Amino acid sequence: MITVDKFNVRILRKGDKYGREFCLTHDEDKPVVEFYDSRYPHTEYGQFVTRYYVETILGTDRYGRGTGGLMLDGGVPSWTVGAKDMDTVRAYLQAETGLKRKVDVWFGMMTHGRFGVTEHDIEPAVIIHSIDEKATMDPDEIEDYMALHHYDSYLIPSEFVGYVTYSLDYIRNLP
Repeated sequence: MITVDKFNVRILRKGDKYGREFCLTHDEDKPVVEFYDSRYPHTEYGQFVTRYYVETILGTDRYGRGTGGLMLDGGVPSWTVGAKDMDTVRAYLQAETGLKRKVDVWFGMMTHGRFGVTEHDIEPAVIIHSIDEKATMDPDEIEDYMALHHYDSYLIPSEFVGYVTYSLDYIRNLP
């Protein structure tokens, strides 16, 4: 278990007890992560808030992004974990479970920069000239993969904040 901000964070593996008075047994192979508000000692961990699959928090399934903060309960505004604390939670989950975060990556020829019509509307943007391969991988492996396959650049669409546009050459080559 770790503590971030006011939350105790606990991993449940197959066979671990959970629930009210720990009367239930986690019987799935997939581990889950529980969040408890440590300010309210209802159990040894605190007041139960919520639980998620570890895969979802790490962004390795189709439900989670694996980045940013997390609103644990929409009805309680203070039950929010900031992005920096969630990075700590994700590192803990990866170390304890061996699961790695994965992202969708586009490899190809792209122009990255900041563009605008005037100096007042400059925004981050990428112009895609070609997408030669799409892959799902650990973000720490992207640079090596790119060098090995001699790609010009890459884009992680789920993490890019800005405009994505396609060059005329890209559009002309569409089937």
